Amino acid sequence: QLKLWGLETAGRSEWSAEPVLLVVAASEVEYKNLHAHYRSLCGRVGPLPPPQVLNIDHGRQRFLLFAFEGAPAAGPCTTPGMAWIDAPSSNARIARRFTLSGWAFKDGVGLAAVDVLLDGRPIAGATYGLPYEGLQNDWPGSTDPQHPDVGFRANVVLGADVPAGRHWLGLRLRGRDGSTELWPEQPVVISD
Repeated sequence: QLKLWGLETAGRSEWSAEPVLLVVAASEVEYKNLHAHYRSLCGRVGPLPPPQVLNIDHGRQRFLLFAFEGAPAAGPCTTPGMAWIDAPSSNARIARRFTLSGWAFKDGVGLAAVDVLLDGRPIAGATYGLPYEGLQNDWPGSTDPQHPDVGFRANVVLGADVPAGRHWLGLRLRGRDGSTELWPEQPVVISD
C-alpha cells in the first residue's frame, strides 16, 4: 500500500534529518516470522529505538511506534522483545496460587526484568535469566547477550480482592536499554 501511495522508501538512507515515526503492525506478521521481520527492519533503518506499544483487544492487534530523530544510530541490531508464556496456557483454569513460566529475549541489549500483569496491573516480578536451552535453534540469529539464560518463572499468589472468573494475564518486558514493552495478554479463568 505504501508503494501505491508513493511513500515506500529503502529506509534511513532515503529519510531526511526530520523526525520520522515508523509504525509497525506486529500482529500482521505471523509470530514465527516476527523476529526475522524485526531483523529485516534493522537492516533498513538501523538499530530500532525503544518502541511505544499499542495493544488493541488485549494485543490481538499490536502496533509498535518507533520515533527516529537525527542521524541514524550506530551499533548492533536492537529489536523489540519476544516472549512466550509456557504455563499457564491460554484459557487455563488456575488457582489463586500458580506458577507462570516461559521465555523472553530482546536482541542487541537483552532484558533487565519481566513483570507479570493481571488485567493490566502488576501482580508479580518474575525471576528472569533462567536457563532455556535450545531457544536459539527456534530463533536463529538472535543476538540477546543473555542466551541461553532467557527463561523466567514467577510464583503468583492472588489476593481475595481478585474475583473468580475470566481475567487477562500479560507480561511487561523491561529492556536493559530502558525500554518497557507490554506483551499481548491471554485469557485465564481463576477458580475459587
